[in-house]
Amino acid sequence: MKTVRSGFLILAALLGSSAAFGILRVDESFGGGEAFVSGNAAASGVALQSDGKVVTVGTTNDFPHGVILARFTPTGSLDRSFGNGGVVDLVSPPPGDFFGNAVAIDSAGRIVVAGSASGATVRVLLARFLPDGSPDASFGTGGLVLADFPGGGAGAQALAIQPDGKIVAAGGFESAANAYDFCVARFETDGSLDPSFGSAGRVLVDFGGYIFEYASAVAVRPDGRVVLGGRTDGALYRMAFAQLLSDGSLDPAFGSGGKLVLAVAPSIECRGLALQHDGNIVATGPAYPQDGSLVVRVLENGTLDPAFGTGGVSQVPTVSANAIAVDAGGRIAVGGDALGSMALTRLLPSGAVDPSVGPDGYVRAFGGAPPQIAAGASALALQPDGRVLLAGWQVLVTIQLLTVVRFAEGALAPVPALSGAGLAILGVGLALIAVLLLRRS
Repeated sequence: MKTVRSGFLILAALLGSSAAFGILRVDESFGGGEAFVSGNAAASGVALQSDGKVVTVGTTNDFPHGVILARFTPTGSLDRSFGNGGVVDLVSPPPGDFFGNAVAIDSAGRIVVAGSASGATVRVLLARFLPDGSPDASFGTGGLVLADFPGGGAGAQALAIQPDGKIVAAGGFESAANAYDFCVARFETDGSLDPSFGSAGRVLVDFGGYIFEYASAVAVRPDGRVVLGGRTDGALYRMAFAQLLSDGSLDPAFGSGGKLVLAVAPSIECRGLALQHDGNIVATGPAYPQDGSLVVRVLENGTLDPAFGTGGVSQVPTVSANAIAVDAGGRIAVGGDALGSMALTRLLPSGAVDPSVGPDGYVRAFGGAPPQIAAGASALALQPDGRVLLAGWQVLVTIQLLTVVRFAEGALAPVPALSGAGLAILGVGLALIAVLLLRRS
């Protein structure tokens, strides 16, 4: 009986070791599970300060539309030392609108916002705020810059700050003839356009043969090269990338003359982009008509990485992806929405889904139960301790709330009973016990 008992102990150890792992869960220590701003707004960008405070930017739904900036403490409460009770509003003079799309923190702790300003024409909006939320008078005019692109209108969807403090803003340009291109502008630390970049600080990228092109993501390499991600739009969407040298010219060492268009699904776009520590690019966006999204990894020369997923492409189940980031261990976090909820998934460096997101391949915050009707995430940030922040919105009856949630790896949680892996391990364990019984007899 001692041998049989040993067999059962081995089986229990096998099952125990494989049936438990740290599952990502909503972190209740952050705002009791959610941090939000009362009012009618949605977050489109999020950034983490060095002191652990969380800064979000978005746009109000009221008319005229305005930029809303909110800062939360590390525990998820509004930071009352910032702006007006934790919130800063930036509203356009009538009849225009301001839209806040991206946010970043510079080396001095100042908060930089990028977006667009509508009026007689659409212009790139940049604003910079001091750490207390007041406008930075040393930037632009009273902390605000509105930059035009000659020959049409342009707005910024994404933002990056170079190591030297220069600001890169990227988005879409529409000409007077209704042609659409990627646009990017670089600004000096005082808010003036950088004359050493492109044409008086501005660059347009035309992929040719497409109806609608715009950049939704930007990153800057340590050597100053600028990586852009977005979409082209003909009959179907295509993921599109461009890489610029530090002077704004297309990088001939990337893709085809500095540009890359990927048709890795019938319809696919890039909504988020990040640089890995080795310089490779990871990007994500929703794919149609299949369920969920795709993540691609592109080598520094502009070719798909065959070591990632299948031929450089990995499937993300169910989640409609809007944001991506890479942690210190090389894992790839992807945020968006799924089934009317904020959703998060994570991939291993190989492109396989990380088991920490559970058996569904993703985890959710909010389930669409009354009074909460729907929710989604537009932006993502990683904390140094591995916790993941999602920023976006939730709808309560008729009001949309700017919302932030945080995910953390929780206590060990059991895999659902009789999963495929559990059955396989059970079979091995029973076989082991049988062998032990035969030897005993």
